[in-house]
Parts: sequence; C-alpha cells; structure tokens
Amino acid sequence: YLWEARATESMGFVHGKLAEVLFSRDEIEKKLDVLSGGEAARLLLCRIGVEEPTVLVLDEPTNHLDLEACVWLEMELAKYNQCLVLVSHSQDFLNGVCTHIIWMHKRKLEYYTGNYDSFVKQVKDNEVIQQKKYEKEQEDISAVMEEVKSSNERSGITNR
Repeated sequence: YLWEARATESMGFVHGKLAEVLFSRDEIEKKLDVLSGGEAARLLLCRIGVEEPTVLVLDEPTNHLDLEACVWLEMELAKYNQCLVLVSHSQDFLNGVCTHIIWMHKRKLEYYTGNYDSFVKQVKDNEVIQQKKYEKEQEDISAVMEEVKSSNERSGITNR
C-alpha cells in the first residue's frame, strides 16, 4: 500500500506528503502494483520528500507527471537546499529549479550561476568574446605576415 512507503513516520505525516503529490484518500489505499506510471512517479517523489536525501539525482523527473504534479515538483525542488543533480529537457522547469549549472563541454566541467536562461546567455556571451579574440588573433597574424613579407621584399628575399 502507498502508506507503507515510510513506516517510521506518523500516518498523518505520510498522508500529508501523499496529499501534496496529489494522492486522494482513495488512491492512498491502492496497491503498488496497480499504480499508473504517473502515480508511481508521484509516489517516488513523495518518498524523496519524506526522506530528504543529502544528494538527489533526477533524470527527467517530469516524465509521466501531469501539469499539477510538475508544478508541485518544481516548487518542492526550488526549496530543496541540498545537492541536486538534474537532467531535464524542460527549459521552463530548469528555470524554476536551478540556481547553478555545471555544463560538461569539451571534456571539461564549466560552472555557471543563475537559472537556465542565465546559463544560455552566459554561454552566448562567452562565445562572442571567444570569436572576437579569434578575429583579433587572425588580424595580428595577418599583420605580422604582411610585415615579414614587406621586410623580405625590402631585403630582396623571395619565397620559394
């Protein structure tokens, strides 16, 4: 049964947590093997809320959740003050939950502060800066090559 998810807690506490993830009184009495994918996902999220782990790793946690459950999850994770590793394709969800982003890029981890939109802006800004550096280096190389060519011409040296 759903209420067996955390036997050490009081029934009122567990029922309250189950109600937070949108389980009605009748649904609490369901057996685990008859739960839909969405109900099983909500139960797992409830269990996480009860256990309050130090590190939480979630891969696409909004899959199989209806809109109400997604909103609840976003609010709960936004309050989560431990380490959260999250994979999601929902930019809105990431914006609502994330305050720091670690991006694996070119075999290195890059650390960004802010939500997902802030991360995207910082990446674009960094790309613009890198492009300008590249263009300046290319100009400098061209100037040096032109100077070498002019110096060689003045000295009578030719390229073969």
